[in-house]
Amino acid sequence: MENYDYINPDHYKGGEKETWEQMVAIWGVEKYITYCELTIYKYRSRLGKKLNEPIERDLKKIEWYENKIKELQDLE
Repeated sequence: MENYDYINPDHYKGGEKETWEQMVAIWGVEKYITYCELTIYKYRSRLGKKLNEPIERDLKKIEWYENKIKELQDLE
């Protein structure tokens, strides 16, 4: 699956809004930022422990969440 986006796949973009946008609409920016921080912790704590999964993929996921936090903080 060479062209598959493992970081932000299409199944997160199926509705009018992406999943993260729906979460912000339901729970608000502050709680979503907390979710991002917890998710970053999760990926860092298990980095390199998934069989047959490149570390770079999780590092890119961490980067995506870090960038989303910065993006949302800039809006506040």
